[in-house]
Amino acid sequence: MSTRTCKWGWRNRQAEIVGKSCDEFPFASTKEGALSGTHYSVDYISHPDNQGFGFYVLGPFYQKERIIENDNFYVQVVED
Repeated sequence: MSTRTCKWGWRNRQAEIVGKSCDEFPFASTKEGALSGTHYSVDYISHPDNQGFGFYVLGPFYQKERIIENDNFYVQVVED
């Protein structure tokens, strides 16, 4: 769902998205996420950054905190 939304929103700016991938919030892996939810935000970011976050941050967070299907958790967004 998020990829379709990204493509539609950036349909006239294809040159700007080379080397980037669609990122979404809430995370697609969550129940509220762009994979199945209806209220989410998307943008294109660096492909390595997008893949790296999932592999090095989000995946290990799920494992460390023992997050499994239907578990609740909160994400606090902070600005640098």
